[in-house]
Amino acid sequence: MPFTFGAVEAWSQLVVCALCGAMAVCLALKLIFNKDSRFIWSWSYVPVLLFLIVGIIQLIPLPVELVRFISPNTVSVKTSLLEDIPNSAHLLETMRISFYPQATLHDLRIVLAVSTVFVVVVNVYKRPDQIKRLLAAITIIGGAIAMIALAQIISGTDSIYWYVPTGNNFANAGTLDRKSVV
Repeated sequence: MPFTFGAVEAWSQLVVCALCGAMAVCLALKLIFNKDSRFIWSWSYVPVLLFLIVGIIQLIPLPVELVRFISPNTVSVKTSLLEDIPNSAHLLETMRISFYPQATLHDLRIVLAVSTVFVVVVNVYKRPDQIKRLLAAITIIGGAIAMIALAQIISGTDSIYWYVPTGNNFANAGTLDRKSVV
């Protein structure tokens, strides 16, 4: 994610989701074809799963009374915003908790991608030497991003990788400059 501008732009999110999907497929193939492999259960999956369920529930059209019980202000705001529309009674029979379902779905995809990485890491990195190599890789990548950010600040560039304009006077966050969406 850091090298693809922090997965802020659509193309970089596609790269991240594709790589996470490939990781999931590789893990599934390992579990299917390697007789010695088994899926590792961890209680750390429970909060991740609960978070994903909360995100999914926000996207499902629910009866208004249930939404009123869960989030009364959501019903009152949506009702006041939609009361002037013809046939609004029909529109208000069911309601999503989310005010912006497209953004909720977008963020849910990113959380699902990161959750996939988490499950793969728990199932693949088991031995202390593997975990140390993973932590070393994370440290090296973080250091590389920090060095890129420092080099960009020192050089006074206004572009990420000295190539992609940020729209600012200078690139001050390495490859993670949120204003890089041009």
